[in-house]
Amino acid sequence: GGAWRGAGFRDKGHAFALLLLEFPLRIATVLSQGHAGMWIRNGSLVSDQQYAYSGPSIREGMHLLDLISIQLAACILPPPDFIASLQDRYGVSGWLRGQADAMPEQEEKVVLVGELVFLLIKIACERSLVGFPSIQAEVRSMLIHCLSPGPKTHSALVRALPPRITDEECFDAILSEVSTFRRPDSTQQGTFQLKAELINQVDPFCYFFSRREREIVWEQQRKQGRRALPLFPPLPPCLKHVGGLLVARTLWQMLASVLAAAVQHAAAPTDVQHRFVSDTLLHHTLHTLGLALQVANEDRESRCLEG
Repeated sequence: GGAWRGAGFRDKGHAFALLLLEFPLRIATVLSQGHAGMWIRNGSLVSDQQYAYSGPSIREGMHLLDLISIQLAACILPPPDFIASLQDRYGVSGWLRGQADAMPEQEEKVVLVGELVFLLIKIACERSLVGFPSIQAEVRSMLIHCLSPGPKTHSALVRALPPRITDEECFDAILSEVSTFRRPDSTQQGTFQLKAELINQVDPFCYFFSRREREIVWEQQRKQGRRALPLFPPLPPCLKHVGGLLVARTLWQMLASVLAAAVQHAAAPTDVQHRFVSDTLLHHTLHTLGLALQVANEDRESRCLEG
């Protein structure tokens, strides 16, 4: 009954949320460390595991479920506790407090902070399995995202998407609705290309995009005329508290620390050791601020209507 008290938990809900967060967060941290090059001396083992974990054949049974577990933990835990858990596990608390490490340790820290902000974006925006009003809406979204980096053959689409999506009766009809079919010729197979007007419905931070695919989508959206604010899908009831995470003081302090480091880096002499911010980290931070501003505006409007 009261074992959770002796383990330092405040109540059963607190204990459940931290246990729910523990193992998915361990995996997310190791993957981020791999992106930072911290496992490079171990050969290709970690990168191969990362590819398998995020690959289309098993990502819904591993990567996606881990992400949803982290989302649910974010809904249960108070934002300061949740963000502190992430910062502690990623090992970036000192950097966010202004500590400037020597190279190459600081380069690793900058990548890890960027990965942490990227994880927060996915927590805020991912809606797979729980966030769509119907299976047809989910099939449509998955097809739009899968086609956004470039045209694909029907067989490539089937390989890239989970069977629960490709086996739906509505799959081919929705595919025809969102794409244009280019007929095969003597040198190429027939391919499906996303209709240009749908590119701004794509979230560049979709959890299964590679870095290269993300860059392609950004460039296409830039040419098409990108939205003023980033895409923030409606929150389903089970994730309604995720919005509170985006307007939490703790998160804003974290983002403010990144922006302060960017300003410091721009103004500091080159011979003085200081924190720096990569283009990727700055972009992730500004994207998160855009999401937070939308939630703050919606919250203010709802309060005005209630008042």
